[in-house]
Amino acid sequence: MGTLHVALEAGTVWKLLALINVLCLGALVEVNPLGLGNPQSVHGTSMSFSGCGTGSAHNNCTVTVQEQPLSNLLKTGLDEGVLTATSGRLRLQCPNLGIDCVFDTVGSELSVGSNHITADEMPINELGGKFFCPGEGLLDVLYDALYTGGPIQSFYVLG
Repeated sequence: MGTLHVALEAGTVWKLLALINVLCLGALVEVNPLGLGNPQSVHGTSMSFSGCGTGSAHNNCTVTVQEQPLSNLLKTGLDEGVLTATSGRLRLQCPNLGIDCVFDTVGSELSVGSNHITADEMPINELGGKFFCPGEGLLDVLYDALYTGGPIQSFYVLG
């Protein structure tokens, strides 16, 4: 079926809004559809984050993937839908601040449409950690998506 490559929309940043806000200047995701139908299963095959931090230097934190996300895409139109995470975990570490937190993305819903995948202050739950782990955070991101077989619309018309 092909791979969907997802990167931050030009001029935007990946934001984890919590007790201490963390911004990442880069976020890349690759996903593959696992089947046809509605909802359609989508498997995250890789995720990476770069330039993460709490200040303007963007170098005092790291965000890593502990569990690749699985999601269901409920298609509501030709280029519209809701992507709901059924698994996935992110780890946030800011050693200079004593932060080491794990966030669960299960149940997170991202809007899909116009070649974009968007989280607008989407709640994610913190599973445990040290020091300033807030219990909950908000994820704010605007991804630009390109399907290797052409525009993203071809991804949604499968099934």
